[in-house]
Amino acid sequence: MIPGSPQTKEPQLPVRGSLAFLLLENLTSKFTHPCVVDLKMGTRQYGDDASQSKKASKTAKVASTTSGKIGVRIYGMQVYDVKLEQFLCRNKYFGRALSVEGFEEALCQYLNNGERLRLDLIPAMLERLESLKNVLESLQTFRFYTSSLLIIYEGKDDPHGLSSSEDSRDSYDSSHSDVGILVDVRMIDFAHATYEGFQDDSSLHIGPDSGFIFGLENLIDVLKHISDKYSA
Repeated sequence: MIPGSPQTKEPQLPVRGSLAFLLLENLTSKFTHPCVVDLKMGTRQYGDDASQSKKASKTAKVASTTSGKIGVRIYGMQVYDVKLEQFLCRNKYFGRALSVEGFEEALCQYLNNGERLRLDLIPAMLERLESLKNVLESLQTFRFYTSSLLIIYEGKDDPHGLSSSEDSRDSYDSSHSDVGILVDVRMIDFAHATYEGFQDDSSLHIGPDSGFIFGLENLIDVLKHISDKYSA
């Protein structure tokens, strides 16, 4: 969800007495076996208010990982193996150690359910990523520093494995007849996001968030390459 974008409304803070709070959505609630990859996006991983030591530390981390090369790195991942009937999990240290080639291999691992590579999911993922890219390119002065992209799909490889909740219908890809395909793509973590006129932020950024878009473009290219490579 992008604050202030044409597709969303400004978030409202519910107030109970004198206490304001945020209501968070459990994005995996519509899945029975959620396969999730958390992707740290962009070529800059610190906010405008970061200290010099924080900037130096984050800049070095970007330079030594896929963040600096392709603008995206794996921050965490879990994928359901239907043969073993258990989840395979990877953490942020796994993602930091990956080369660009290793990043593609890790995405293949994310799409592998233990029996086959879920190439059938890629068109739905690409549709959502392309749509997000179009929105981001239209947002002037917005910056989504330290934000992540969450991709989720149903790991149970049959329609009966899906949740029957009404909310799950919102994430079906209508261009696919297979009702077992359920994919969700969300932007998360906006602690350091900003735009012109936001609160008392004095920093003014020009144009769209090129770092985030760079990562998004490379992610799209990697998924297309996986699809082309293994569909042949």
